[in-house]
Amino acid sequence: MLTRDIKQSSLSAGYSESYSKSKAYELLQDEKIQKKIQELEKEHNQEHFKRLSTIANKELETILLSSDNDNTRLRAIELIYKLSGIIQDDKISLNVNNASINQNVKSLDDFYSNEHF
Repeated sequence: MLTRDIKQSSLSAGYSESYSKSKAYELLQDEKIQKKIQELEKEHNQEHFKRLSTIANKELETILLSSDNDNTRLRAIELIYKLSGIIQDDKISLNVNNASINQNVKSLDDFYSNEHF
């Protein structure tokens, strides 16, 4: 899974050159091996996405704090909310713990028009 090369992976696992040439493709036909590769790829992709999300959030926060352009700052806020899962399908979920206000789901247009910024 890490090398994306059947022969190299089998050599790294300790198999001989001749075995790697002849049997590596057969190993990939094994259901247990296929399942394990899928599990490892899923774990790898999840960790990679977490790292990228962290980097993206830091960059968006930098843009938010340093930009003089209101549209740029609003777009950064929107993207931060989308990455964090607050906004889904152009809806924003707000849970306000205030006795006089109880908002659940608003559209982005409603959110921006209410001058929250």
